Amino acid sequence: MQHELPQPQPIIVFDKVSKVYGSGNAKTYALRNASFEIHPASFTVVLGPSGSGKSTILNLMGLLDRPTHGEYYLDGRPVSAITHTSVRARLRREKFGFVFQQFNLLPRETALGNVMMPGIYSRLSNRKERATYLLKHVGLGHRLHHRPSELSGGEQQRVAIARSLINAPRIILADEPTGNLDSKTGHSILELLQSLNKDGQTIVVVTHDESLTKLAHRVIHVKDGSTE
Repeated sequence: MQHELPQPQPIIVFDKVSKVYGSGNAKTYALRNASFEIHPASFTVVLGPSGSGKSTILNLMGLLDRPTHGEYYLDGRPVSAITHTSVRARLRREKFGFVFQQFNLLPRETALGNVMMPGIYSRLSNRKERATYLLKHVGLGHRLHHRPSELSGGEQQRVAIARSLINAPRIILADEPTGNLDSKTGHSILELLQSLNKDGQTIVVVTHDESLTKLAHRVIHVKDGSTE
């Protein structure tokens, strides 16, 4: 008799999570009763058109915002119980790495300086060595001392991905990571995210691009604030 291997516990659980802005007649649901799970080492795509609520999901996941209703569990712990801003900030640094469409690099810092920056806030002792390693890992060992203006769009996004990994987070949250890139460069960024996922990194990509769904273990469709 064969026995199925136990499934790992989900790292993220949304249980009927809603996000409401305004009140009374001006009340708007950015997210309505969203329920889903994300497991460790999975590649999840949150898919939906602009204004559908997918960015709201990312902001709630990354502890950048709070649900109005429902519960969000992170590593089995209800996030609503985390009330202190400093504790939320520490969890954000430890659990999540963020990759944005606009790259959000500091223009006066080199690639190395940009990647080191989150490590400064977390007081990472070996941040220079780790930042150097990560830049080499994403194929930019020859660009350590170049500033963003001296890098291509694809290189800037690779710097942003390296930066997201500096504190060894469990989860990478990527918001339209290929949105500002041409198709060839975008494909190379997705290959990099796939490679990180194969190494055990949990990846969540928020996008409107349906072609990205072929990379995913799980697709969460978002429409008018609801998930399916």
